[in-house]
Amino acid sequence: MPELYKLDDYDNCISRTQSVYCMVYAEIVPDHSSKLWNFIEVYSKDYRHHFRHDHLFFGICVDRCEILLETLSLPELSELYDERIESSEITEYYAKIHREESEQHSRYQQVLGKCLNYDFKAKFGLQLKTLIEYCEYPDNTLKINGWALAAYGVFAVFIIINVLSSCYDYYLLRQQTEDSGKIDFYKRDFKISAHKLLTSFSLYRNYYRLTRPLSQEYEQLKFLNGYRFVCIFMMVAGHSMIYLAIAPIQNIIEVEDMGKSPALAILQGGPVSMQTFFLITAFVLKLKFNDLHLVTPQTKMSKCCKVFAKLLTLRYLRIVPSLIIFNLFEAFLFQNVGDGPLWKHVVQPDSVLCREYWWKNVFMLNNILMHYSCSHHTWYLATDMQLTVFFVIIAIVISRFPNWKKCIYAAIALASIIITSAVTYILKLEAFTYFALDFYRHLFVKDFPTYYEGYIPFYMNLGSYLGGFILADIYTNYIRSNEKLKKQFTGVLKYEFGYWLVYLAFFVLLSSSSYFINYESERPPFLVAAYAGLFRNVWAFVNVLAFLGNFFKLGSIVYHIFSAPVLGKFHKISYQVYLWHIPVLRTFVGMYRQPFHVNPISMIIVILTSFLISSIVAFIMTLTVEYPLATIISYFFKRKK
Repeated sequence: MPELYKLDDYDNCISRTQSVYCMVYAEIVPDHSSKLWNFIEVYSKDYRHHFRHDHLFFGICVDRCEILLETLSLPELSELYDERIESSEITEYYAKIHREESEQHSRYQQVLGKCLNYDFKAKFGLQLKTLIEYCEYPDNTLKINGWALAAYGVFAVFIIINVLSSCYDYYLLRQQTEDSGKIDFYKRDFKISAHKLLTSFSLYRNYYRLTRPLSQEYEQLKFLNGYRFVCIFMMVAGHSMIYLAIAPIQNIIEVEDMGKSPALAILQGGPVSMQTFFLITAFVLKLKFNDLHLVTPQTKMSKCCKVFAKLLTLRYLRIVPSLIIFNLFEAFLFQNVGDGPLWKHVVQPDSVLCREYWWKNVFMLNNILMHYSCSHHTWYLATDMQLTVFFVIIAIVISRFPNWKKCIYAAIALASIIITSAVTYILKLEAFTYFALDFYRHLFVKDFPTYYEGYIPFYMNLGSYLGGFILADIYTNYIRSNEKLKKQFTGVLKYEFGYWLVYLAFFVLLSSSSYFINYESERPPFLVAAYAGLFRNVWAFVNVLAFLGNFFKLGSIVYHIFSAPVLGKFHKISYQVYLWHIPVLRTFVGMYRQPFHVNPISMIIVILTSFLISSIVAFIMTLTVEYPLATIISYFFKRKK
């Protein structure tokens, strides 16, 4: 079959003064008299395991095509097929992303169309419809407008402030006349407001904040860091697979066959791990709500409204500053980090869309308005924020009217199952979201309504948040201070055995998902809907059981590994890992010059390398952006009290 990516030598082409390098998207023209076409058509229909092998990308040096066409006679040139791809979701997307360049490279369209068809007809006996996605020119100069200058200025200001704040903090240390004042100087909070603000960007102080252990009050919850680590790692691994599918892979048939293996088929249900994030977030939210006693049955409605506004404002300000910095980087800086034949294909979509549709991210709407949005992976932040709004209202209501709690929890649990099943059945969705090779190949989720309608809306994720709330209530009311109860479970064989069965349940649940992927005939719609309604909710329930086991310190091996101090440090940079791992993956893909061979070892190396680099970037961003801004926000909120 034809290669999905065929790339001329980019560096050799672009180094020549008058040469132009273009990326061309092509679709094979159906020809049922061709055995090859008939095979491609049937093979590509298995969208769960195969790419669309009739959709191809070519990196073409225009010089080569011009020289080739000059050797052909006029009759030969006139016989060459040269048609444009009809308007479609793909062509409209590329037109929007590269709209500033479309007129400039349109003059090469006929040359490249005829050139590609000459080669393709000779080799495969088939014809191509073509569309130039973008072109690269040797004399391309960086266009910097006022907004771009402002973005560069913001990053420059952050660098300068971090340096000055660190120097000032060091100066204050040197001013300490007694040795006792120098001991743990960076670990102590200033009482003077000016010092606190001026050292908020201090790298020394923020480093010690990062390495500070949990307060004794929450010490027994440190195992949650292990679950966070596992989920973040699974997310990076999953996204690594998605971006490898965008990359120019040489042995594409082998990669497709890997996806059919039992091990990878089981992991197709991996996106459900995001439910664990929702559950942990909800647990922490409800636990702090309970500890602070923000609302009681005697609380007035006006006070309840103030509590609601304050909690949402704090949550929003916890997320948004880092997100704005990230979107600025994606919009204006990232495109200048590297180059390569696929660089603009991989990087430019977010660069263009973040400039135009940044408000979807900032106002937490990109899970609802995903079409033409940037930083697609940040749908989670929007969904989480919407769930927070809903469940803060629930927390206030059940604190104000405690007799309603059981009824409200039961209603939400039932609604979570019914809504998910009903949406799946009515819209004829898949049972769950999984990774299919071709769904994200064009840098947006294509032909997969399950992702848009069944995965990212907040109302499809109610069960996990409810699980977190219930878990927090159980922990607060029955477990936290009840040492006698803990001793009844810890070390008891039947409970230890039951705890390990919980992890077996995780495996069985993931394995069950392969039933809905590795099949040739359609499953009954009612069965698909029922499974969709139960899959995420049962996952949340199994998570609750696992956490309960950890509260009682069952499975001591898991408990001690998950409670390791290093995971406590990682937990503090996990938000930045979540944000920045996507640019790291795009950099890997965009820098490739030629198709490369993929095997399980190389896939593991890509995952581990991406995770390591993402963690390093996250460490830097936590110290220089997240912690300083959080300190300033916290300071002004405390002043208002």
